Amino acid sequence: MKKILIIALIAISSIAKADDQELTPFPGLKLKDGINMVKNADIMIPGDTRNEDDESIKLKGYAETNDADDHLNFLFHIKKEAPSEIKSYDNSTNPVDSHLRSSYKKIPLAFKFSGIPKVDGRVIGYAAAGGYSQQGGWDGVVTFFEEKDLGICSYTTFAIQKVLLAEEKTDYSVNKKPTVNSIRGNKKSGFLYSLNWYTNNRLHSIECANRSFEPSLMGKIKNLANRVDKKN
Repeated sequence: MKKILIIALIAISSIAKADDQELTPFPGLKLKDGINMVKNADIMIPGDTRNEDDESIKLKGYAETNDADDHLNFLFHIKKEAPSEIKSYDNSTNPVDSHLRSSYKKIPLAFKFSGIPKVDGRVIGYAAAGGYSQQGGWDGVVTFFEEKDLGICSYTTFAIQKVLLAEEKTDYSVNKKPTVNSIRGNKKSGFLYSLNWYTNNRLHSIECANRSFEPSLMGKIKNLANRVDKKN
């Protein structure tokens, strides 16, 4: 199964290609394999909140949400829950098992992966990501880690077929590769700092959960992303 990723400000949708027909909410846009750049206005999304997000960003520096993001909550809790999950599944011989492991070397991967550079904290665990092929293994992996300044974070990479990016929302801050970042959340629940960067066939993403809004954290995440990208 191949993946097509649609991005505006943040990841909007991952869609699959099945039976040679693309399942896409953008039938008017013809996407080539690899990276597709379009104007933000050309990406029409049902229930789109980008205008509201843009206004919030102008006023507060982040896209304010009413509720806590599910992934934000997941990251806040994974440090506590990881030891028991790793204890239960670390030695599993099931190749499609996507539970946490103590080492990425215990996950059958279909691509070369070298881990993440040393951080001021510790790695919490690893899990399979993306798609699985019996011939090669998983095409993705996620690394959960704690970093002193950033909070609880994840680095995810997996194979994609296509990606759609809004020109106005894209920069090239990670080793001159197309990069998209966002900060979403609220003062009660905390904030999810997201940074995605792309090659023609792979997505890379760092997401960090932090209780505080601090604009300088995104710069630190970009610095880390450049180090991660050079290693992988």
